[in-house]
Amino acid sequence: MNKLFSADYIAMALSNKMRMERGEISVKWHHKFLSQSTIMAYYLLWPLAKMPVVRNMWEMICRCWGQDVIGFFIRSAYYKAHLKRMGINVFFDYGVHVWCPENVTIGDDVHLDTGVVIWGTDGSVELGSRINIGCYSLIQGRGGVSIESDCGIAPHCAIYSSTHYQWFPDGRRMAASPMSKGEQFILAKPIRIKSHSYIKYGAIVTHGKNGVEIGPYGFVLPHSLVKSDIPPESMYGGNPAKYVMDWKDKI
Repeated sequence: MNKLFSADYIAMALSNKMRMERGEISVKWHHKFLSQSTIMAYYLLWPLAKMPVVRNMWEMICRCWGQDVIGFFIRSAYYKAHLKRMGINVFFDYGVHVWCPENVTIGDDVHLDTGVVIWGTDGSVELGSRINIGCYSLIQGRGGVSIESDCGIAPHCAIYSSTHYQWFPDGRRMAASPMSKGEQFILAKPIRIKSHSYIKYGAIVTHGKNGVEIGPYGFVLPHSLVKSDIPPESMYGGNPAKYVMDWKDKI
């Protein structure tokens, strides 16, 4: 099996400097031992993650454990056992919650900050590598959400790939999510956020009529509402989001 953490990542954890530069790492001699120990511990914990009652207890402990090395490890070990695929150095902070993790894929060097919620229910969420999802952001993957590598999602953002449609096909108004699936009329479309794009604080991205694609190098200003495509290397903002400037036109 692939290891959970690299030597550099272990060094940062030991130093209590989870964001320190790689060149500053000095303590190295026991990294290999600790790296192998995390793999062995994961093998011991994996069967527990598959037992129904124990699994629920472990998930509760993971979500509530504090921001320390033990908390980071047990959360990574738990989600490694349940996600469709997970790379190395994936950082699950306090209070992260993943619904239907079997429909969620995460690459390497990904940081899910405090309170992030990912819904893989009836759909899929695919995160590339070197991505940061800011605290209390939400990704809803019913219509399919793909975020490519080297993207940033700031705190309190919401990405919705499906909505309860306003009208039923026969003209009746819809009620709400407590209705059974057969009674609901769900509009679901894919959302694709291409590499090196950035969604700023409090922005909402929803699917529109045909889905949404942002970037590469797309930029969404804070508190904007995105319902249509954002071309590569463009900055958009407002409600609804409109063109502001190209990347080449520096402020």
